[in-house]
Amino acid sequence: MATILNGMRHTVYVDESLTILQWEPLQQPRLIFEAFKNTSQL
Repeated sequence: MATILNGMRHTVYVDESLTILQWEPLQQPRLIFEAFKNTSQL
């Protein structure tokens, strides 16, 4: 499942952002979120 919010953007932006849908799914996406959480300065 993928969710993208492009809104009213230029066509080039939308085309570029949709490219990720062609990628293979990440095997362990949680690791990415954990890495961001661990670097947050909030």
